[in-house]
Amino acid sequence: MLKKISKQQWITFGVFVAISLFVTWLAFAGGGMLQGDDLFFHEFRVLGLADSIKHLDFFPALNFLMAKGHAYAAPLFYSNFFIYIPAILCVIGLPFTASMAIFYTLANLLGLYIAYYVFKKLSDSNFGQVFAICYLVAGNHLTNFLGRAALGEYLAGLFFPLVFLGVERILNSEDTKNAWKPLFLGMSALVFAHVLSVFISAIYVALAILLNINKLNVAKILAFVKATVFTLAVSLCFIVPLAEQHGAQTLKVDTWKELNSVAERANGWIGEGSLLGSSFGSDVRPWGAPGLVFFAIFLTFAIISIFHLAKRNDILNPYEKYFVKIKANWQNIVIVLVFCVLGSNLFPWKLVEQTVLGTIQYPARVLMVPILILLFLGFSIIENMILIVVFAACAVIQLFVTMSAGNHQYVEAYYIDNIVQLEKDDDLPWQGGIPNGSIGWGQEYLNAVTDDYKYQDSVTARVAYMVDPQFEIGAKGTVASGDAKLSRQKVTYNNYTFNYTAKKDSKIVTPYIWYKGYEAFYKDGAKGGQPKLDLKKLGFASLNVKAGSGTVTVKYVGTTLQLATRIISIVSAAAIAIYWWFTTRKK
Repeated sequence: MLKKISKQQWITFGVFVAISLFVTWLAFAGGGMLQGDDLFFHEFRVLGLADSIKHLDFFPALNFLMAKGHAYAAPLFYSNFFIYIPAILCVIGLPFTASMAIFYTLANLLGLYIAYYVFKKLSDSNFGQVFAICYLVAGNHLTNFLGRAALGEYLAGLFFPLVFLGVERILNSEDTKNAWKPLFLGMSALVFAHVLSVFISAIYVALAILLNINKLNVAKILAFVKATVFTLAVSLCFIVPLAEQHGAQTLKVDTWKELNSVAERANGWIGEGSLLGSSFGSDVRPWGAPGLVFFAIFLTFAIISIFHLAKRNDILNPYEKYFVKIKANWQNIVIVLVFCVLGSNLFPWKLVEQTVLGTIQYPARVLMVPILILLFLGFSIIENMILIVVFAACAVIQLFVTMSAGNHQYVEAYYIDNIVQLEKDDDLPWQGGIPNGSIGWGQEYLNAVTDDYKYQDSVTARVAYMVDPQFEIGAKGTVASGDAKLSRQKVTYNNYTFNYTAKKDSKIVTPYIWYKGYEAFYKDGAKGGQPKLDLKKLGFASLNVKAGSGTVTVKYVGTTLQLATRIISIVSAAAIAIYWWFTTRKK
């Protein structure tokens, strides 16, 4: 029987809904959506998925809207899992901005409840609602949402508290039977939201285990193993195809010096443009500004600890009890300090930027970890109402600072009235195409031989496009060698068809960027090979046709690994759900 919802729960729900709407409003108050660095990239992801759904392609491996209709493998490297909601809203007729406003409001509401749930599970404090709100509007969230339009990282920040809950429950609870569940849910959500955040979270988990190694026993180890195995099982459908494409060709992400120069992107904690300065300034765009609440709690803990070590109990009283709790959480304090070093230029990034750590790309990304942990400790340890009010006031001030930045500094240059033409066309890539560019950001998943990028600047957009003028919107195939004559070329969604006549073998360059999984179909006497990566043609797919004539159709059919891992992940998810229900019911 369902429990009756209490008055307090209704109040919490009302406050959370209001906060969710308000935070969303900050990005849409100008009539469009506040444009951050990644807005066009994610806009094309959403609209491209909507286009695929319209063509009854419900699990697309490629985005046929991106790259001027030449198909970009964004779904293979950046999961579509969470953007089905705004994509479906676009399919049923809502404009992109309205779809994203609804999506972000729901995401904000979910994030608030996740943070609140985690807090209540780990703390006896009554400040769970305040913690959830302060975490939602923490500096890094506002940066990812308003300053950078980094959809994946924003979602990752909302789900990371589940990882924290899982680790805390496994390490500090004697009942580890169900402790694996939040860790599994959190890590799985991170895989499908922002895969780089999985790597950051894995560093956190490993450090937490190392600092608490004396607490480990067989049951706790099994809980970590279970969460890991289950996460891998449901994530195979994304992880394996991603690795398969990386192994099939050398991508820009593997060689692009600008992308891999991690040391150049490491900010200091003090000084001009620093992490501290950005938190107090009106510019919400700098990477990883931790926010005023973070520094308020950090300063509070530091003062309490300093006075304790100086044995000034007369000054500390009645705050001495807080130091006892801070000391009891020394492992988490160490984690906060380690990640604060990792997230800044205090860490020697130059020495490791060509290692696996360099894949982080931007050091301030890791500040997601210390921000959550320090805010949790602050609101769970500190019981003094005056200090709690100060922390909450810092969050309010942060919001006003952000509103000031959005309404004055960026309104003219960065508010956009979205790409209306894309929403009006039935066959998006083929009727009118992309008016302002091709990919947005995310060019790292093109082949390394792709030309450098130029930029087209206007009042409303800064987007990237491919240099070669041959590859325009709706471009057809070309003959690279031989004497083939092409006719009746037709490019529709995931389908390039042409007739040819040739007296000798010829090579045809298709209008598609090559990724593993393309296949050519020959009929009416046509013969030839399968599409291959053509390094001489910007990484596009080309194929050799035999002398003669006939009809050729090229489309992306996927790979055996893509199909197999999708089946494994679906079956695994169903099996885990049944096991979850059984263990919960048995309890």
